[in-house]
Amino acid sequence: MADIKFLNNISLENLQLNNAKLQVVSTDPELSGATYEGRVIYNSADNAIKFHNGAASNYWVKLDGSGDISSVTVSPGEGLEVEAGSSSATIGDFSVTLGLKSAVAGDGLTYNAGVINVNDDNSTLTIVSDVLKIKDSGVTGTQIAADAVDGTKIADDSIDSEHYVDGSIDNAHLANDSVNGSKIADNSINSEHYVDGSIDRVHLAADIVNGSKIADDSIDSEHIADGSVDNVHLANDGIIIGTTDVSLGDTITALVGLTDLDLTEAAHTIFDTVGANNLTMGASTTTVIIPGDLQVTGTVTTNNVETVSTSNGVVFEGNAADDYEVTLLAGTVTADHTATLPNKTGTLAMTSDISDDTITITAGSGLVTGGTFTLNGSATEITINHEDTSSQASVDNSGLNVIQDVTLDTYGHTTGLASVDLTSGIDGRITAREFSGLIGDGTATTLVLKNTGATGTAQSNHGLGAVSTSFMIQLIEVSSGATVHADVQRAASGVVNIIFASAPASNAIRVLMTKIG
Repeated sequence: MADIKFLNNISLENLQLNNAKLQVVSTDPELSGATYEGRVIYNSADNAIKFHNGAASNYWVKLDGSGDISSVTVSPGEGLEVEAGSSSATIGDFSVTLGLKSAVAGDGLTYNAGVINVNDDNSTLTIVSDVLKIKDSGVTGTQIAADAVDGTKIADDSIDSEHYVDGSIDNAHLANDSVNGSKIADNSINSEHYVDGSIDRVHLAADIVNGSKIADDSIDSEHIADGSVDNVHLANDGIIIGTTDVSLGDTITALVGLTDLDLTEAAHTIFDTVGANNLTMGASTTTVIIPGDLQVTGTVTTNNVETVSTSNGVVFEGNAADDYEVTLLAGTVTADHTATLPNKTGTLAMTSDISDDTITITAGSGLVTGGTFTLNGSATEITINHEDTSSQASVDNSGLNVIQDVTLDTYGHTTGLASVDLTSGIDGRITAREFSGLIGDGTATTLVLKNTGATGTAQSNHGLGAVSTSFMIQLIEVSSGATVHADVQRAASGVVNIIFASAPASNAIRVLMTKIG
């Protein structure tokens, strides 16, 4: 029999749990860890209730009903022994006395009547106020091992010249750079103390090599660092262009003081090295005057165009260079006006292209009224109205009566409405997803429900389809009307097995099933 599973805690809300018994086992289950703490079982072999203490081992605690400890065992540790009483008991009073073993005494130790004594020679060791200590002057050279006194045992600044053996300090014991100028007598180092080539630039004083130390004509280009000869050392260090003084080696970024810049009489190209960059001539207040013609072969971009003379208009050459042009000419202007070109592509039309024809607008099917207007004439308002051809009256439904059919004419006007009562249809859809039946025969503990048309023997055919996992199932005890719980197993092909611990009587249980989804 499968257990009924509850997948959450059950709260009885301070109500009683009647007619219940603990889980009966003959062998304690192996359930290690805090997850099972508080679980209670009844072991029929031990005839005792046990609870789980949450430990990893020895977790079942026996409650035999006597209130006494069932057994006690004392195991003496190392150096201990049972001197009186018993080390274990399973019933009655329990008393045991532990003491030190007589063999606990070792070298230098004695034991008598519960007391351990330490033997000392009172020469190197002594006991003062129950503390074992080394006597003053108890450590002599005999007790110190060879090389035992190293640098960590010697106090700082405690070794002076009387502790050194004459000649015992050799080069190996001198620290690097420890012999400095203060240790060398004045004028005691001469050329025989220098290693050939050992005097490098670091040992030469600043500016010590002057002209008197350098032979004539001995410095050439390989001795001069690049860029080290500046203008101060050149006889002539610059030129003057206009009022601009340019030092040799400098870059000219601007020339000032020039009153004229002439080129020889010929065709010339200037500023061609500017490349694809802006070339600015003059300041924002400067007027640039070109006495002759100005020819531009590229694109001209001009801001704030102002034409001083427009008597001849603006002349446009067509897409063919011939004797014909288009002149854009303004009339006599008596005030400021703005003509704005539209933001679109197309051809500008002339007012002479607009005719005086009349356009008539006539109402078609489903429309009424109309009118005419004249091109190049005054404003005219034409009204077109929707023609009402609907013959259907309003419908006021309620409850499950709704509009099902709508009839329209050629123009989309409503000419008919048909209503329907959805009560029977909705009720049929609901009942088609429900099942109610009685089960129980007084002998079987497993009662089977199957889908209509499925093979096999069953208590009832529910007819709700083959997907049993979409069934919501409730069990009602017919005699009391109470909801009861059993093990419900949803199998394949719409089969549902309802399993009881004991067989219910004939038709004692009502099954309510609803198909969801």
